[in-house]
Amino acid sequence: MLVRLSDERPMRGDIEVSVIQERYARSFEHPLPRQLNFAQDRTNVDLAANIVEARERGVTLLGPPPDSMFGPVPWHAFVNALEADFTWAGSHLEDMPVYVVLNACRVLHGATSRAMTALNKDEAALWALQNVPAEYHSIVNDALQVYRGTKSIDDVVLSTREIAAFREHVRERSQPAFARASDTGEEE
Repeated sequence: MLVRLSDERPMRGDIEVSVIQERYARSFEHPLPRQLNFAQDRTNVDLAANIVEARERGVTLLGPPPDSMFGPVPWHAFVNALEADFTWAGSHLEDMPVYVVLNACRVLHGATSRAMTALNKDEAALWALQNVPAEYHSIVNDALQVYRGTKSIDDVVLSTREIAAFREHVRERSQPAFARASDTGEEE
């Protein structure tokens, strides 16, 4: 069923599903142990950002609401998750350029915002278009249009060099948060 739903998804990318035990959901542990993962092979560290997003905008199909099922995520765990995802995406510039650009937008927002908020890819791209230098607007907009399905990947130019430059900008702006999260492990 998950493979079929992933194949039928109108947006680029696969569905990702992680299964964790209730005790870890209610009392966050970093990194979070996961029982099962469908789709991408990723570290457990990235689950912290997924839980922040679920607490903010998750939809309950069965059981208690997400903000009561999932305990709060410490700031350092959220930022560690952003950094881990950013690092992972860096090795996929050529095979996943849309993901890499939109991921960088999400990381930049998460690492530089005062509130611990997880934006979806669409929201993060729109935020980035208002907050990054104009030289990066073209690749952010092109990635967003491909993600939305309004343009084909063949209709845009997402050069590895431009994506790498954008990622370097994001790394520089995010580094203070990355350093604080890994040095102290304390909430901000």
